Amino acid sequence: MIENSHAVLIDLKFVYWPYVFAGLLVIFVFWSRAVLHIITLIRWPLEFGHNFLYIGCALFEAITFAQITKPANWFGFGALFFAAGWLLFFYDLRA
Repeated sequence: MIENSHAVLIDLKFVYWPYVFAGLLVIFVFWSRAVLHIITLIRWPLEFGHNFLYIGCALFEAITFAQITKPANWFGFGALFFAAGWLLFFYDLRA
């Protein structure tokens, strides 16, 4: 996100600032949930399916942030990130 947002912030392209702030909130929400989840639910041995889904979510998150100046792509990849997050949630609920 840093690579794609610094030009937007420095060049004062105010129209894209909401995407930067939304991206920052997405990082805070997703990764605080991930850390809380790790502390409370992770069992040994580590389950690779769960870890791979987290990596997939991080990939969609990074691609979304790379689209800061392209709103249509931002929302498209944001939807994929949202869907991957729900897939991870449902994967974790199976027991």
